[in-house]
Amino acid sequence: MLEYFAINGRDLIENLSKEEWQNVIDVNLTGTFLITKYTIPLLKKSSNGNIINFSSEQVVLPQIKGAPYAITKAGIEMFSKILALELMENKIRVNTIALASVKTNFLKRYKKDDNIINEMMEKTDKKMPFGIIKPKDVYELVKYLIKEDSKITGQTILMDSGVILAVNRKK
Repeated sequence: MLEYFAINGRDLIENLSKEEWQNVIDVNLTGTFLITKYTIPLLKKSSNGNIINFSSEQVVLPQIKGAPYAITKAGIEMFSKILALELMENKIRVNTIALASVKTNFLKRYKKDDNIINEMMEKTDKKMPFGIIKPKDVYELVKYLIKEDSKITGQTILMDSGVILAVNRKK
């Protein structure tokens, strides 16, 4: 379970340890920075450079006990915008995809019972106006963004299956 906390953090701000906070920053934000930093020279040599970072709907719809995660994802969004400006003259496009729940096998690390996982996925699927996001949905968006003739850069695209609109509609 420690690995989960190192990526997300799951406590109120007043109860977070500096170590837990730093772990989330290191994995999510510093990790993105380092991978990008050392990839840029290779991308500058390519004829169609693209960087796609991943964020979360939690930047727009924050959750209690989710501060470190949401803050690092907001940082990734700004990092991507600045990077898009810095790499524009090299014709390298940089975008971010902010995702809501995606149906993956991520939960298998924490829940061994497939029935419980399926129930959780079904519950999430019902809460999302257009259903839970599938990996193929993300793939199709990535495929579009990396097309050689794509003119999109410096943007955050929210793929949330209508979750944000649905929450705002209820207010």
